[in-house]
Amino acid sequence: MSTGAHRTLLRLAVLVLVLAVLGLPVNDLYRYSLFALATLVVFTATISTRSARWLGAAALTLAVLAQHLFFAAPRIEEGHNVFLIDRPGGALEQGLPPDVFRVMAERFNAAHPPQRRCDLADPLCWRNGISRRVFAFAADGAFDGHAYSRRVSGIDFQSAIWLRLGVLNDLSLNFVGKDGDVERVRRDKRSLAIFARWQNKLPFFLMYRFSPAFAGSELCWRGSVLWEAGDRFELIEHRDRACRTVRADDSGRRIFAFAIGPDADLAMTLNANGTVKAWRALDAATATIGVLGILMLLARWRPARLRLPLLLMTPALIVIVIVDATFIGGYRPLDGGDDGLIFSGFARQMLEHLMRGDIMGALRGVEPVFFFTPGFRYFRMAEYLVFGDSFLGYLTLMLVAPLVVFALGRRFLGDNWALVFTLGFVATPAGVLFGTSYIHYAVWSARGFADPLAATLFLTSLLLLAGRGPAFGTRAAPAFWGALTMALAVIVRPNLAPGSAMLLGGIGLAALSQGQVKRLAALCLGFSAIFFTLWHNWHFGGKLIPLSDNVQAQNIYMVPPSVYWHLIGDLARLNFTSENLARVRDQFAVWLSGPSELRILIPVHVAGLALLVRVALASRFEPMLRLTALAALALTSLAFVYLPALRYHLVIWLLTALVTAAWLRAEGLAWIDRVWPGWRTRVAQSAFGVMLLRGFEALRRFAGFDSRAVSRG
Repeated sequence: MSTGAHRTLLRLAVLVLVLAVLGLPVNDLYRYSLFALATLVVFTATISTRSARWLGAAALTLAVLAQHLFFAAPRIEEGHNVFLIDRPGGALEQGLPPDVFRVMAERFNAAHPPQRRCDLADPLCWRNGISRRVFAFAADGAFDGHAYSRRVSGIDFQSAIWLRLGVLNDLSLNFVGKDGDVERVRRDKRSLAIFARWQNKLPFFLMYRFSPAFAGSELCWRGSVLWEAGDRFELIEHRDRACRTVRADDSGRRIFAFAIGPDADLAMTLNANGTVKAWRALDAATATIGVLGILMLLARWRPARLRLPLLLMTPALIVIVIVDATFIGGYRPLDGGDDGLIFSGFARQMLEHLMRGDIMGALRGVEPVFFFTPGFRYFRMAEYLVFGDSFLGYLTLMLVAPLVVFALGRRFLGDNWALVFTLGFVATPAGVLFGTSYIHYAVWSARGFADPLAATLFLTSLLLLAGRGPAFGTRAAPAFWGALTMALAVIVRPNLAPGSAMLLGGIGLAALSQGQVKRLAALCLGFSAIFFTLWHNWHFGGKLIPLSDNVQAQNIYMVPPSVYWHLIGDLARLNFTSENLARVRDQFAVWLSGPSELRILIPVHVAGLALLVRVALASRFEPMLRLTALAALALTSLAFVYLPALRYHLVIWLLTALVTAAWLRAEGLAWIDRVWPGWRTRVAQSAFGVMLLRGFEALRRFAGFDSRAVSRG
């Protein structure tokens, strides 16, 4: 095993210990913050290889696990589900107490009378998604031995968004709500409504059962509650927040809370008694001591090494908060009909199979033959497994994305240019006009789409394959991991296949010409993961389809090759008003409008593509940069035929911006100097230029760049 691979495995082993101490799933912001801190430290530190330290870390982990297993804070049994009824005799009617069902059914029928309900013939009608169980499956409950949906340590939510009900994105609820009928979600479009932007409109209910340990606690709420008292349920409704003490005889009784109706509201907080608070504090303390103790034992690190990651990740986090704060610890209902809801629903079903021990059912991925985006459902399933009903796994990767962009920029541009390039990508809207901006990654990942994940995997693969010097790399281990990551990127988004073929083909030919048999074999072995989709489609669906079966789907197959063939005939006949010409013209106009979708910027993007050609053909540029330009050009081939949506082309425009920056550094500035002599001096001496240079120098010092960074940049 190479030294680099050994270091990576050690880091991953430390994170496994950290996750064991935190406990799965890591679905609250406090424990996630500890996990994020540990991840930053582990990947910026030197990991100890001393056996004594690892034994100490293992012993500490076991001690914390023992505390969580035998002396954990008391938990509350929770059951939850959406409340949708259409015909008598459903699962909710049979499983809920009669008094509870009657009250909720009256509220539902009053809000959604039968005459206003959608048509069952409509595949996006909510009546097709009536639950067949009383309490919904929750990813939060995968490991906790719950009796209903999950077990929680506390209750504190102001809306269903922050309650994190995984069922809100169940595949059975993939419908488009209409005015006057059941809706999924509404968005508050006020710019300052950052933490209350999404409003759940799905009717839902909760059921809690307290253990004797919670006697003396106060349950406070706003909304409707049905509190069990003997053989009946007492309906208690609060327009404003009010509280009730949990008595000893409430132990084991059921307390239902519900929000049914377009204007229904529910917020709830449990003020636990002193004993429960002490147990919770012990849980938090042991988790904190465990994480910090593991890091102190195994990681030799300097705080200064965290400066650069924090410099890049902080503005990324700010962008995410502005775009969608619920991405950080919340769980909003995704839009009906969107990819996000479909793959969240797929992942929930797959995780249920996995929890039942049905590994093949989980591998099947719901579809016997993948229709589109094969790999994203597996990522989402793994995310639910580790992070529960949240989007914290995707959030983690999106916070890592700026670091990948910086490392790639450093490889091709040097430190100073890479810092400017990455901050421009993350912290400014410049990429909206050319090259894509981090805001695009935040928007599409928060909506649950696969494209930002695939783009990050592709860029990570390029970083691994690019090596450290101007020539092609020679090491086998990075080639293997780079090819494996590239295979994952293509499995997640098959439209990246042309770019991956260009990169891996070029690197493979270079390895073959230089007699690097091990590196070539590592490339082939790593990329062999791509055959998973072929095996899946053959094993489960009996079809030999390499990736997915939507190659000619009407919603994306916009301009078939036959249109171009007929266009040649039209032009030969001097027919400049043909439908074929109009289709091709519109296709190129939308694509070349770029991230901004402003047609006035088409010349800018055409110039960017021209620079790709220039760099690819010019021998003065290093081989790997030229191959990167060719990969970007290869990716553009799909824009001729398929839907030219921005999210499909995140990689194209980012690589175009990167190659353009490399050209500007090597040739462009010298050309501008010849056209406008002395412009650099005038800019540097202006008030704005002085302020800009001072600010950049401060950032450079904060990032920890040494004096040699100037020559490298």
